[in-house]
Amino acid sequence: MSVWRFRQSGENNFDFNRAPVRIMALPASNWTSMGASSVAIATVLALWYVASSTLAWFRLRKFSGPALASFSYLWIARKMRSGRMHRVVAETQRQYGPIVRIGPNELLVYDPETVWHINGLRSGYGRGGWYEAMRFDPDGHNIFSEPDTALHDARKAKLASAYSSRGGVDFEGVVDTQIGVLVDLLEKKYVQRQRGGAAATKVVDFGILAKYFTTDVTTHACMGEPWGDLPTETDMYHFLGDSEEFVPMMHCIGMVPMLRSFFASPFFLALAGPKTTDTRGLGQFLGYARAYRMIGACPGCHELTLTGTHPGSQSARLRNGSVATSRLWTARET
Repeated sequence: MSVWRFRQSGENNFDFNRAPVRIMALPASNWTSMGASSVAIATVLALWYVASSTLAWFRLRKFSGPALASFSYLWIARKMRSGRMHRVVAETQRQYGPIVRIGPNELLVYDPETVWHINGLRSGYGRGGWYEAMRFDPDGHNIFSEPDTALHDARKAKLASAYSSRGGVDFEGVVDTQIGVLVDLLEKKYVQRQRGGAAATKVVDFGILAKYFTTDVTTHACMGEPWGDLPTETDMYHFLGDSEEFVPMMHCIGMVPMLRSFFASPFFLALAGPKTTDTRGLGQFLGYARAYRMIGACPGCHELTLTGTHPGSQSARLRNGSVATSRLWTARET
């Protein structure tokens, strides 16, 4: 058998000479062996899938639901991805009843007595695996993603004092301040006074203003000053925009154990998850929380100046560090 052989005769020149080259071919028995091995592997995988799907179906076979959902996560992943899950839930429950099977190991419950039993103080039910999809720090779980019920309850107890009357934050005052900002915005931009005192109004998308209002109330209460989304009508640090892109994906991943195990793993989060050095979105928010945690770790440091980190100015003073720490930094036990 002949092939082309390239022989270099200079620094950048090549001579192309046709020369016979002998190639050793694998015996037919080797190809047959490789093919048989591939078929065997494929057969084993197929049998494993059939056996695992049958086992998954058998465990909750008494509960009705979509046929595909009884042995595969494809059904719920597609519904989550569609963005219509809230409607799908209602439609599915009307069709199948108050307890519906929506996955190989998942039941959707819309029965008050069952829900009270599950959420009882000593019910014995643990937190579902989908909570782990809300993990965004490779160093540990936050209060939402913690799968261990005992650790979750202990962490909630630590946070409770920050939201009590002894927490050091005037929540009513914070809300009143932002309501004042909202009213002022509506009066100046969306209500125009005409001659004679009559008012001419402009259409306002209150859904967007409500998001800005919520963001400024939260950041004002937690960080001492608002981000300024509401008065500027701007997603100042892309937190809302990034969340709208991230949350639907998180919901979809959260319902598929294989995807959840990978995307919520310390390896993936360390590689592609939000970082405290980010200049926008969730990573930037984590950076603020870590800064407050640093203050809380120093009992005598009731005030610290951070340069170029806090929204609204190049330097901002962070006060009441211990309170802010207990409220914000929940990603890892200290």
